[in-house]
Amino acid sequence: QRKDPVFFFDLSNPYHITYKDTGTIPGFSISLINYGDLLLGIGEDQYGMCKLELYEESETDVISVAKYITQSSIYATKYKSYFIDRERNLIGICVMGKYLLLGFNGYGFYEELDIPLEGTIDRVRAVYIDGYFYIFSDKAFSVHKIG
Repeated sequence: QRKDPVFFFDLSNPYHITYKDTGTIPGFSISLINYGDLLLGIGEDQYGMCKLELYEESETDVISVAKYITQSSIYATKYKSYFIDRERNLIGICVMGKYLLLGFNGYGFYEELDIPLEGTIDRVRAVYIDGYFYIFSDKAFSVHKIG
């Protein structure tokens, strides 16, 4: 069973950088990204399916706040192909043959968009402008009203 070790680094004093080991996360993370007061992990669950998970730090370890597991083991692994909007609590990722835009309501993830999309998954880019979500790939372009 795969597990990821997680460490928190305190960089507030560059002359005294400290860290602490906070345990392990089940599965494997390609990216661990600051998401406000939470930590966003994008990677695989213990069965190889794409997983997006939000964690918070406790006194001794990290605790899962919300988890979303896709039905695909093929997903974007490049940071610039993710859509992350902390202000609107939206996270987007391309998985085999489709684009997922997930919202986070403070308790769990929900699907804002789940649409078919052709193209190379690591070459997908997305942007949110005035209530519309634009998705670009090397083979497709899609616009959706959200919110």
